[in-house]
Amino acid sequence: EWQTRLAFWGEAIGSEALRRENARRFAEWSAFLEAELVSLVRRPADRRNEDNLLIGVVDGLALRLVLHGGGEEGGGGLGREAVRSLGRYLKALEERYA
Repeated sequence: EWQTRLAFWGEAIGSEALRRENARRFAEWSAFLEAELVSLVRRPADRRNEDNLLIGVVDGLALRLVLHGGGEEGGGGLGREAVRSLGRYLKALEERYA
């Protein structure tokens, strides 16, 4: 999925229609994450900030996996490392708002 997304982003650079579609999907993803964060992050401004940061973390880890190999053979455990990193990020998020 992430290989397809990365290819889509590359094509969207030169296509207004694809950029609009990307913005629509990004808004859906953002709304989903904000809804998930409601019980943890009370202030709307903080929730939007955490939503943006979480999307950046997920996108960045996914990009790294696509470009550097997510499989254990070629990625040297990069997939497991990404999962651990995301878990640590979510734990820190939870602790920040506890």
